Amino acid sequence: MPGEPKDFSPAPACLICGRPPAGGPLGTSAFSPRTGRRPGEVQSRLWECPACGLIFRDSDYTVGDASASLDQAPYVLPENEDLIMQGKRGVFAHLARTLSARFEPAARGRTVVDFGCSYGRLGKAFQAAGWKVFGVDRAPGILRYHRERGSFPVVADLDSPQIPDGGVDAVAMIDVIYYLEKPIDVLRVAHRKLARPGVVVLRVPNRNRLLKLAAAIQRLGGKDPLRRFEVDHKSYWTVRAIKAAAAAAGFDRVRIRRREHGYGYPWRRKALHWSTQMLSHVTGGLVDLGMVFYAELWKDPPPGGGGTVTRGAP
Repeated sequence: MPGEPKDFSPAPACLICGRPPAGGPLGTSAFSPRTGRRPGEVQSRLWECPACGLIFRDSDYTVGDASASLDQAPYVLPENEDLIMQGKRGVFAHLARTLSARFEPAARGRTVVDFGCSYGRLGKAFQAAGWKVFGVDRAPGILRYHRERGSFPVVADLDSPQIPDGGVDAVAMIDVIYYLEKPIDVLRVAHRKLARPGVVVLRVPNRNRLLKLAAAIQRLGGKDPLRRFEVDHKSYWTVRAIKAAAAAAGFDRVRIRRREHGYGYPWRRKALHWSTQMLSHVTGGLVDLGMVFYAELWKDPPPGGGGTVTRGAP
C-alpha cells in the first residue's frame, strides 16, 4: 500500500447524501489529475459511501492542479479533437435523434443545454436537428474558443440568466458529472432549468466494482493496483448513486439504459463492449459487466397534463 498521507483532513461527507463514510478510506490514490499516475506518492484518498455506493476523492476539484487540469487535459486540447470525435460522433448523432423523437417542437421550439460542451460537437448535432442550443463549460480555453468562433452561446455556469428557468427541454451531461465538486447542486439547477416534461441525460462510466477489487488487493499489500483502474475523476458512480442523486435533486423518476449506440471503438473493443452491455441489458443489471451506462432523469408533466408533448417518453 502506498505511504499514508500526512496532512489530510478527516473523512469527507458523501457528495450525494452528505453522510460521512464509515471506517477508513477505500484506498489511497497515487493519481494526480494534473500529472497522472505517480507511483508511491499519495495524492488523495478514495472513500465509499455505505448508503449510496458513490466512490469519491477527498481532494478539492475547484482549486489547484485538479482545477487547472480541466483546461489542460488531453481530452480538451484542440489538437486531439478530431481523434476524440472519431469515437463520439456516432454517440452524439444518436442522442440528437433519440431526443428529437421524444420531444415534439413546441411554439418556442426545442431547447437543449450541452453541459460540459467542449468544442460544441454535441450541440452542433442538436442544431442540425433543429434545436436551440446553449453550452456550459468552465474551462477558460473552451470559453475563449466559443467567444471567437462558436456557433451557439456558451456560459461558464448552468445557473446563468441566459438559460431560462423552466425553458429547457433537455440537459445533456455526457462524461461530465464525475468531475463536479457539488453534483447535487448542479442537478438541482438543471431541474429548475427544465420545462415539464424535461430530462437530464447522463453518460456514466461503470468501474466501481474494479476499483473496489483493486482497493481490496491494495489493502492486502499489493503493488498499488488501484492506480491502474482509476482515472482523473472526482467521483465514481453506480446506478444506485445516480438514483439517490436524482431523488435528492427533485427528479420524478430515473430510467437506466445499459446499451450504448454509436461509440466508435475498434472492432475488438466494440465486440467486448457490445457483449457486456447486452448481458447487463438482458439481465436488467443483475449481471452488470458493462463499462458504461446511461441515465435519464425525468421531470414529469404536472398532474392533468400540460407542458411539451413527448413521443415515446418512458
